Amino acid sequence: MKYLMLKDFIIQKRQVAFVLLLLIVLTTVWYLNDTAIEFIYLFGSLIVSISLMTGSLSYDAENDVELFLLTLPIQRKTIVLSKYVVGFTMVLIGGGITFLQVELLNVIVDNPSSPPWTMIIGSFMGNLIITALIFATYYRFGYQNIKFVWVSAIVLAVFASVLYMQTDFARNLVDTVFSANFQLLAAVATLATILIYLGSLFISVRAIEKN
Repeated sequence: MKYLMLKDFIIQKRQVAFVLLLLIVLTTVWYLNDTAIEFIYLFGSLIVSISLMTGSLSYDAENDVELFLLTLPIQRKTIVLSKYVVGFTMVLIGGGITFLQVELLNVIVDNPSSPPWTMIIGSFMGNLIITALIFATYYRFGYQNIKFVWVSAIVLAVFASVLYMQTDFARNLVDTVFSANFQLLAAVATLATILIYLGSLFISVRAIEKN
């Protein structure tokens, strides 16, 4: 499995420069438009994670990599499992890169604010769920359909952020949620994320075994 993962990391390594440049441009634009630092982190980590992961899937689809792998003496579930491990790693890396970018921006503009750790953890969980949906769609319906997942995720994130910044309803909803038992809330969110990720893995394994 490590060689399958290494293949994905090599492919994604080629995209790092472009993704970093994209992140810098978007961060600058967002900051100049007075976007809250929390939302810069939220959108930045989402875009970096999705860009790296979909880039790898795009390469596989364009070069029929999966068809080639199916001819090798490798268990099909191992092929899928390697993608999910890489996906988890990319979400971590995406969050880390974006956090460093945001902190660098804070140093440059002498801004003491940073994304709260609740935002960082919530963003990580959200990006994992989006990654899980992308993988399940990829293995079940093909690469051409994953655009519906990531486009929907970005549109939903934009809508939610506008709703939060422009209305009291969204702010009150967030305050109500976080004023509840936070440990219970964190436990439920963590369990839901794990179940969705594992459920997506199960669907993907079943899909590739039918090919």
